[in-house]
Amino acid sequence: MGRTGDSLLSPAGGTRVRTGATRQAPKPTEPSDKAAHRADASAYLLCVLACLLVTGILVMSPDCALADDSADILPPVISIVSPDPGADLYSPLSITIEVEYTDLGSGVDPATAYLFVNEADATSEMVASEERAVLTLTGLRQGTYAVRFGVSDNAGNRSEITWSFEVHGVFEEFGFSGTSDLRLDWKPVKKATETLDLALTGTLMGFAVEARSKLRVTDYPGGKPLLSTGELNLYLDKWSVVLSRASGSLSFGHVQAPVALELAAVGPQMMGATGRAKLSLAGGGVDIQAFTGRIARSTGFGISVMDAVGALVEYGAGRQTAIRAAYVSLGGSSGYDVASISGQGILKSVVAVAEVTYAQAHSPGTSGFGLATHLDTVFGRTHVGMDVQLIEESFPSAIAPSWLTAGSGGAVGASIRTTTSLGSGSSLRVDGALVRDNLAGSKPSTSQQINALISYRHRMASGWTLGADHGYQHKTTIGGSGSGAGSTSRSYGVSADGRLSIAGASLPAKGSITATDSIDASTLKQTGSQALSLSMTVRIGGQRLTPALTLKRTLDASGTASWSAELKLGSIDFSLPFDIKAAVSFSAKGTARVPAGAYTPDKTTAQAGAQISLSRQVFRNSTVRLDVGISRWSNTDATSTSGWDQSIGLSLSTRF
Repeated sequence: MGRTGDSLLSPAGGTRVRTGATRQAPKPTEPSDKAAHRADASAYLLCVLACLLVTGILVMSPDCALADDSADILPPVISIVSPDPGADLYSPLSITIEVEYTDLGSGVDPATAYLFVNEADATSEMVASEERAVLTLTGLRQGTYAVRFGVSDNAGNRSEITWSFEVHGVFEEFGFSGTSDLRLDWKPVKKATETLDLALTGTLMGFAVEARSKLRVTDYPGGKPLLSTGELNLYLDKWSVVLSRASGSLSFGHVQAPVALELAAVGPQMMGATGRAKLSLAGGGVDIQAFTGRIARSTGFGISVMDAVGALVEYGAGRQTAIRAAYVSLGGSSGYDVASISGQGILKSVVAVAEVTYAQAHSPGTSGFGLATHLDTVFGRTHVGMDVQLIEESFPSAIAPSWLTAGSGGAVGASIRTTTSLGSGSSLRVDGALVRDNLAGSKPSTSQQINALISYRHRMASGWTLGADHGYQHKTTIGGSGSGAGSTSRSYGVSADGRLSIAGASLPAKGSITATDSIDASTLKQTGSQALSLSMTVRIGGQRLTPALTLKRTLDASGTASWSAELKLGSIDFSLPFDIKAAVSFSAKGTARVPAGAYTPDKTTAQAGAQISLSRQVFRNSTVRLDVGISRWSNTDATSTSGWDQSIGLSLSTRF
């Protein structure tokens, strides 16, 4: 319904008329007028339908001659098919650069496509269709390749995309280095030895490679050679290969065992393989290591070699490891299984470290737990630390730490450590410890050991540092046949370290006096030692000498006293003609043995001599060196003997 002031479009003539202030009712018309009005309405409807039909055809047929490209304002969409952006390709025979593109408006014009590789125009070698473009490259060298592709649609809208990829060789950036040492000895033993330390580094299929080996060829027997020919023996003393990529690595050969436990002796050296991976987590990271091979570990005075397999997982937050879990199996059916979990944390001002270890012997089937804890804190100027180590009775004694008497009914060790700053550069250290076994009471006797140490350091205004030390150890046995038996040991020491002023020269010097004594409560036999040590650094005419004197007296359980003295004058360096560098060092030592109850020595020895080294650089990276040693010695006991010792050796060292 119309309103006052509205403009209406006349469906017949298309002209605008304006309504009046009042709307009047239409006048009645004749029947012939009604028929004409109906005819005009029908024609109007037919015209509207025709216009709608033509418009639909134009919209659905963009290629129609009536289409208007100016209505297309969106550029084509380009997708990368190959190679992937940032891809690493290793020695490819060929590389196919392929892109796909679409346009929903006027359509893509393939004649406008272009392709550049490292800013070199490769459009003429490219095959482009209405949907994709392809270029095949062969014989690519190592390096980075930047690709730029663009195409336009029929409306002139252009789209461009850029990306890059890397081409690597299988072996890349390899370098070879090492040292060669050829040594010919005439005295005291005649032998020839060639030692090679070799290193190979580079990249293999994206992995950083580091290979090292130590080879030795000699005509002197020693161990099982890798290869022998005539009098020459070839030894492969050590080798290792490490492959690493990103945060992971693989190691083969002579490598370090990744497991180091406080309550179980595993062994640091290994012949085998290790793998490592580091994962980053929110607030920290995880370090995973696995290994297999043969581990060498010390057992008393010898070394045992055992098959080993294990793993280590560490979670760290910041620079310190928060939690560590480890497992290792040693020695197969006659060995041991060891599992451990440890952690550390800070609670207010207390730093706490703890380790729980479970160990099981394979053949007897015995097993036990061990616990080690450490607490450290600071009170004013005093640092205080407390340590506790504990193992059960059934903990395998063969892999327990030597200071815990495993297998003797369990053992515990507890200690306290304090270090106090006294101001003015002075400090006082006081340590105490207790080790006790037979915790389960299953043994007839219990051994107990008490240790104490007091150490004082004072720094004087003159720059000298004075020190005093006193150590105490008491061992005793409770119960059994040896009840009450024990021994007491003490140690004393004073030291000084500073600079002496002599004739206007400031000379670094240091000296110490130490003494130890021990008495066995059951035999009342006493042993001990006293020693004086002095050293100094003197500069004479550009030369730097370090003379040192050591005097020592020892007393064994039989009451025999031994005196010894050793003097080293240091080395003098100077130059000779023909670019020869020389170094000469002097030393002298002597001993005297006085049996219990005697006043004169029953045996004396003396030796004095010099060591001379002559060296000269030859070629560019090689040095030839001649070492000659000569000394005079004498022995006096029931008879007197004397003589000369000589050593002669020639070596050629080369770096490459």
